[in-house]
Amino acid sequence: MYAARLKESGRDISVLARGQRLADTREHGIVLEDVSTGHRTTTRVNVVERLDSEDAYNLVVVMMPRNHVPEILSILADNRYTPNILFMFNNAAGPDEMINTLGRDRVLIGFPGAGGTRKGHIIRYMVVSGRQQPTTLGELDGSTTPRLEQIADAFKGAGFPVAINSQMDAWLKTHVAEVSPMANALYMAGGDNYRLARTRDAIVLMIKRLL
Repeated sequence: MYAARLKESGRDISVLARGQRLADTREHGIVLEDVSTGHRTTTRVNVVERLDSEDAYNLVVVMMPRNHVPEILSILADNRYTPNILFMFNNAAGPDEMINTLGRDRVLIGFPGAGGTRKGHIIRYMVVSGRQQPTTLGELDGSTTPRLEQIADAFKGAGFPVAINSQMDAWLKTHVAEVSPMANALYMAGGDNYRLARTRDAIVLMIKRLL
C-alpha cells in the first residue's frame, strides 16, 4: 500500500517480492481495496526479486514482522550503495541488531499508520487517522535531520499523516506494551471485539496488563 501510494504521488518505486507475491504483483500490479468504501485501485510498479550488492536506492523501507528481519540483514549489509534503511514494524527489542549489522548511520526506525489483510492478490487496507496513529518516524539520536524531513515529506505527499518522534525507540517499546495486552484479550475472545466487550475477565486482565 505504501509502495502504491508513493508511486501514484510521482516517486520512482521498486518492490521486492518473492514466491507467489512476486508472480501476483507482476501479473496484476498492486491491487488495493479500501475497507471503508470498497474502492479498488491498481498500481503498476517495478518489481525485483532480490537486492543485489551493486543496487543503489535513495531509501529502502523494510515492513515485515520483526522475527523475519534477521533473514534479510545480511542482504542489506551486502548492499553498500543505499545510505538510508527505514525499519517500520513492532519492535520492543530495540535497534541494536540492525545497527550492529548495517552501521548506525544507515538505520532509521518508525511505525506505519495503516494496516490491512491480503487475500490472493488483493490487499484490503485502512489508513489510520492522523490523530490516532500517524506514520511515525525517527532518527536513532532523536534529531530531525534533512533526510528524515525528506522521507516525511515523501510520505505526506503520498497522502499519509506523518509525525516525527524524537524518542522513536521508546515509542516503539511503549506501543508494544500497549498493543500486546489488547491483542491477547482479543485472542481470548476469538478475535471478536464485540465478544470482548462482553467478556469481563478478558477486559480486567487487559486493563491490568496495560497498567
